[in-house]
Amino acid sequence: MVLRQGKLKGPLYPLWDAVIPVLTAVIGCEFIFALPLIGKLFHFLGVYSAGIFLIHNFIRTNWLNDFTYSFGYPALIVLVLLADSLVASILIEKLKKVLHFDRFLNRIIGWIG
Repeated sequence: MVLRQGKLKGPLYPLWDAVIPVLTAVIGCEFIFALPLIGKLFHFLGVYSAGIFLIHNFIRTNWLNDFTYSFGYPALIVLVLLADSLVASILIEKLKKVLHFDRFLNRIIGWIG
């Protein structure tokens, strides 16, 4: 990050924003995600990733701010925030199933289109 935002930002812009992210994705897909446990974990997180993304900021700033930041260590704070967001995302998905939210959206789309 220091190199990317520092004096090398201009001349190496294509490297920082194109080559390194692609290499990171290739290495992740080829070596890290090939491990069975890691692959299943990331698949599970991927199923709920949209909900995690949409809910984490509310948890971080409004709802569980004191609880989340009470752990002191940055890595532990991130894991607690991930766990809180994952639980909230799973609960929201279950609630959407109980309320038949998909059928409701399909009716709205049919009514509009």
